[in-house]
Amino acid sequence: MLQSHRGSRVHPFAIALFTVLGAAYLLLVGLAIAILPPAFALIFGVLPLPFLLTNRIFDFPAPERLLRSSFALSIVLFLLWPRYLSFNFGGPDLVPARLLYGLLLVTWFGALASPSFRKATLKTFSDRRGWLALLAAYFLIRLASVVGSEAFGLSAYQVANELLTAGLIVPIFYSVFNTNANIQKLLWSIVLAGAIIGVLTVVERALGRTLFANVRLPGMTVDSEWLYAAIMEKSRGGSYRAQGTFSHPLLLAEFSAFALPICLYFCAVAKGVRRILSALAVLLVIIAGALSGSRAAFAALPIGLVMCATILMCRQWLVNRQLGVASVILSLSFVVGIFGIALLWLTGTIDSSLVSGRTYAEASSTNTRLDMLARGIPKILEHPFLGYGPGLSAYIAGVKNSIALTIDSYYLSLAIDSGLLGLGVFALLFIGALLFGLKRAISSSDDFDLMRGMVAVSLLGMLLVKAILSTPHNAPLMLLGLALITAVPKNSVPVRGDNQ
Repeated sequence: MLQSHRGSRVHPFAIALFTVLGAAYLLLVGLAIAILPPAFALIFGVLPLPFLLTNRIFDFPAPERLLRSSFALSIVLFLLWPRYLSFNFGGPDLVPARLLYGLLLVTWFGALASPSFRKATLKTFSDRRGWLALLAAYFLIRLASVVGSEAFGLSAYQVANELLTAGLIVPIFYSVFNTNANIQKLLWSIVLAGAIIGVLTVVERALGRTLFANVRLPGMTVDSEWLYAAIMEKSRGGSYRAQGTFSHPLLLAEFSAFALPICLYFCAVAKGVRRILSALAVLLVIIAGALSGSRAAFAALPIGLVMCATILMCRQWLVNRQLGVASVILSLSFVVGIFGIALLWLTGTIDSSLVSGRTYAEASSTNTRLDMLARGIPKILEHPFLGYGPGLSAYIAGVKNSIALTIDSYYLSLAIDSGLLGLGVFALLFIGALLFGLKRAISSSDDFDLMRGMVAVSLLGMLLVKAILSTPHNAPLMLLGLALITAVPKNSVPVRGDNQ
């Protein structure tokens, strides 16, 4: 039997062979999905799992460095590769980030064949059993809602895609990001990606057109329906709406709300060049959110700034028992700003058009969302527990626009798809993680707990934007936020509540 230790170095040839075999098997599974009936393809896909999860004879060092690098690179590619560009050579659309993530999944499942890696991973899962149980409950409810769906195939695909592309991020993260240093590297890659997206957004606004829509490479395709939708959404009230590398301006706004607190975290803890780059990234992320032209961004970004500032002030008091001049000025500015806004509102200088819409297009968008709620709530009450099935909300209570049926609230969509039970578990999972992160940030002087709090603010920003956005494309970021908040690296001191 080959013995190994967790984290020991793997021979480069073994890594290469492991990756090649994984890629070959991934290709075979893809062909099975494309050619065979779904039931046979499913059997073919899970065929090696019993061996992988029960092997006790052949022990080998898992390629953890490869897993971490693949994980981080797949997140960066997910952010930087334009969502509307893909390659197609006669089969399913191929996207670099998706291909790399597929290899990550195959490599991770292959690593679980190692008894030592599997044992360490199960120990990590045990430490996080409460959060994993909630995550599993969410997907089980989603799966249960598939059974009664009128479009079984569509709903089953929706849940499988959500689980594979987002849900598995949490257990993979737990198993391979086991030190604070590894987590910091991952977060720093997100900061750099945010800065690049900010630069691209500024360039897009200056040019007045989507940057990569005209890119053509062998096998590359651009969805014509997306192009039409993008053109319809590019201008509102005469103002150009940027989208960066995302498929819609609101998705850019959602990413900006996610990235801002992480950039601010490095502003607080980094030194030298990193602090300067972090400050620049903060500015670029805010600009990107503003150039998206989304009212959600103008709500989520200021709230994120205020909450991050509050966390930093609380921690400064916790460590030094003093707020400092900068903190006092920030507090006074906040109080004066709140009273100023209230005064302007009462005198009529600021009116409800900020909410209802400042232009005809914005007012129409608000009225459409209200119409969706009016249509959707009675439908929820007809099937309150498990809903109608994932992927059907737009058909059940959608409003027809110039392109297709749409529904513009993730929460309304989730309640229609998977019932109030699914929405309740979703809220318990993510709001619970948010509160957990904030509590740890203001009750500890540890930098890792500060990171938890900042990512909790990131999660809050995404939750705010999701009130008017049902598109789930940024779901991997939400699940990554959950994993970051609830992680317990080796050099972190657990406290009561860490195993929740």
